[in-house]
Amino acid sequence: MTQDFDQKTLNDISTSLTGSLSDRFGSKARIDPSHLPVVRSFANSFIVRFPIEGLDSSPVVLAKIAHRPHKRDLAAALKDDSLRTLAKSEMAQLEATWRSFEELGDPNLIAVQPLSYLEEWNAIVMLEVNARPLRSQLTSLAVGFSQAKATAEFTRHLRNASQWIRHYHDHVGGGKIEPVSQELLQDRIEKIELDVKQFMGKSADAARKLALLESKSRQITGTETIAQLHGDFHCSNILVTPQGQICVLDPRANSSRRSIYNDLAALLTDLHLKPIPMVTGGFFTRKFWDQSRQAIIESYFKPGEYSQPLLDFYCASEVMFKWSMDERDFTNRKKMRMLKSVARPVLGRYMSRLTDRFLAG
Repeated sequence: MTQDFDQKTLNDISTSLTGSLSDRFGSKARIDPSHLPVVRSFANSFIVRFPIEGLDSSPVVLAKIAHRPHKRDLAAALKDDSLRTLAKSEMAQLEATWRSFEELGDPNLIAVQPLSYLEEWNAIVMLEVNARPLRSQLTSLAVGFSQAKATAEFTRHLRNASQWIRHYHDHVGGGKIEPVSQELLQDRIEKIELDVKQFMGKSADAARKLALLESKSRQITGTETIAQLHGDFHCSNILVTPQGQICVLDPRANSSRRSIYNDLAALLTDLHLKPIPMVTGGFFTRKFWDQSRQAIIESYFKPGEYSQPLLDFYCASEVMFKWSMDERDFTNRKKMRMLKSVARPVLGRYMSRLTDRFLAG
């Protein structure tokens, strides 16, 4: 239990939840008094977990309360009107996503079910999904060393996740096929340039890669789908239930309309940025990467839609962005500073080669 969430605060939140439980489950549902609510603190929010009793099943209700990045102060968060605006937008986004996947009716693809918004606590109330993040499989030794059975299972989940994000882009994000936008490509490059200059200094290697990225962007033609993005589409936010269903957490309510290749690149590069491929230079995982990329492409795109130059551009951009953020953390974060002399050379070589791989097409 964090310092801000004393027993009185938790009791008050529990009382506020009563109406939400009755509306969703009926009068028999109540918060289980035999289990203390569990509070977890994340970079941008508190999550309070309430087990429910009085039903045949044993659902768990979550109350999500936003706070400023890395400022875990409940009182200050509740006074912040901008956080209230953001929470209400997120609630609307969750409701739209839930309705869309309910209408789809695919048993393999599900969404988080929001229950209510508690004004007093600026809390989004939702049902917990009983699932594990796909990341837990990605970081396993079996997948890390490309064992056939584990790789096949992981690839199957990737296919479903790709179908999930396709439905999201089309039916929640309002996806539309448009000519490739040089303006969006240039905007992406300019943002990366700012990060590189700020956190990587006068790196000749990074400057060369940026120049090549810009050169390649001018050669990209054709069409792409523009949609409101998920904005945080990676293996930690992709959940897999015991039945093999896919649910994706935390679509950003304030995400802009951009190329859908941004979301796909975030997922694809996330597959590369794990300890085993970094330490081994990808020696054991190249076949796995190729299989994963093909699974994403085949499951997301209809015939004639896919553009390899666009995916490579956004993947190279994503790697350079994450590389610059790592360089920032080697300076700003204590744990990273302690590992700097050992980890930075290994990470730098790996990220440089990975960027070159995407730039080479």
